[in-house]
Amino acid sequence: MKITIITVCYNSECTIEKTILSIINQNYRDLEYIIVDGGSTDGTIDIIRKYEDHIHKWVSEPDQGIYHAMNKGINMSSGEVIAFLNSDDWYMEDTLEYVCHKFENKKVMILSGEGYLWENEICAGMSKDCENDESDIRFRMIYFHPSTFARRKVFEEIGGFDMKYLIAADYAWMLKAYDSGIIPVHTSKCLSNFKFGGASTVDAFKTALECKKISLEALNKLFIEGKIPENEYESWLSVIVEYHKINKVEKYRKLLWDSVLKSTELRRDVYHYIRGKYFKDKRIGIFGTGVVGSKVFLLYKYFGSEIVCFFDNNEKQIGKGKENLPVFSSKDIRNDFIVIIATSKFEAEIEDQLIQMGFKEEENYLVFSRIIKQIEEDLVAFYD
Repeated sequence: MKITIITVCYNSECTIEKTILSIINQNYRDLEYIIVDGGSTDGTIDIIRKYEDHIHKWVSEPDQGIYHAMNKGINMSSGEVIAFLNSDDWYMEDTLEYVCHKFENKKVMILSGEGYLWENEICAGMSKDCENDESDIRFRMIYFHPSTFARRKVFEEIGGFDMKYLIAADYAWMLKAYDSGIIPVHTSKCLSNFKFGGASTVDAFKTALECKKISLEALNKLFIEGKIPENEYESWLSVIVEYHKINKVEKYRKLLWDSVLKSTELRRDVYHYIRGKYFKDKRIGIFGTGVVGSKVFLLYKYFGSEIVCFFDNNEKQIGKGKENLPVFSSKDIRNDFIVIIATSKFEAEIEDQLIQMGFKEEENYLVFSRIIKQIEEDLVAFYD
């Protein structure tokens, strides 16, 4: 059984060699390997030429995006089974041998496995798509694309990737297969390694919006064509809307903390709005020297607040320095700056303590857990 692997790339000189080697070093021999390059201007082409004897077909020319390149690869292919491995991902040593064995079952049309997740050369864990219900594809991508293989017949039946979607056309394709009655077979075996930083992970927020659009369009199509009754349509509609509402909060929370911890930038108008509403030019004292206190310090520093000191009820912490600032006892709190309660475990206890000292919320102190919730809601409103 011939298996075609397609790698699409553009200016991938730092990563593509590992991808290529993971394919050409497979034990499985009935392999067709195709590379579709978008006209790289770095050393990518030199690396491709280095392994040209092991690459069955390759092309380097401008394209209209990643899914146009993938469709081009499909048209160049001749394998019975087709898969895509991007230029910063790589297979496990026995992946293709295992895949061939699974496709010996003629009923298997799409096979999807798990994968290891990598960030900054460190394995951050593995995907857990096997825990999903297959119907969850209705509102989100539940298959690990670098570990997904499909028979050529599926592409012939439902077509290639819809290029009107710029980031999540692979999700649209899987959902289209599902709605056509083609249910992927899942395996818990890790088949690939995925490196964070691709189109869908770099701009997770646009990805979420596009996935929501795909979900709703597919659902509307089923209803209009009379394939699902009205009550089922309304039920799925509420699930899709609620899921993406929750999901957006999680994604925008990540956006905020990526901006703070990794020195990336929020959109300028968003930054100034958030800063003006929650981080006015007041002197700040942070109550809590643990993990939450450290995050609050970085957040307020990012938004330009003047942080004066830390406070703590733990006598072992008092007198020590944190973030090059002094740590005082709660007895030293004055009313000439705002105290931020930055602890999860003792939040209620500390708030009661401040109230008993005569301090008032918003006037003298703020509770970080409440502030961050409001900020996240504002981020959703801005970006949605």
